[in-house]
Amino acid sequence: MTVLTLLDQLRAAVERLAAPAAIQVQFLKEFGTYPSADELGLLFHDLAVAASHLRSQNVISEQALASIRGLDEKITDFSGDSYSDEWDASALERSRNWADVREMASKTLREL
Repeated sequence: MTVLTLLDQLRAAVERLAAPAAIQVQFLKEFGTYPSADELGLLFHDLAVAASHLRSQNVISEQALASIRGLDEKITDFSGDSYSDEWDASALERSRNWADVREMASKTLREL
């Protein structure tokens, strides 16, 4: 049995956010939450909160932590009832917010 470290889990969540929409949809289907895209944000958020622990242990840089926090803030910016259409899997391909998330996640991956 493989045990993933917190850093491995965080990296995997960021990779999912950086992935093309088709890969994200495939993940949601396999995870069992399709057509809801909520899990992409929720899984990342839980790990983003824990990222400060990785920084305090010198596992990630201050720059990586800042990118993680920025990505988490971006996702939070389009969360809530007024943005419910952004959390349907169909938005992954058409939404400027999700395009921005993919771009920010790609940058974050380079810093991890």
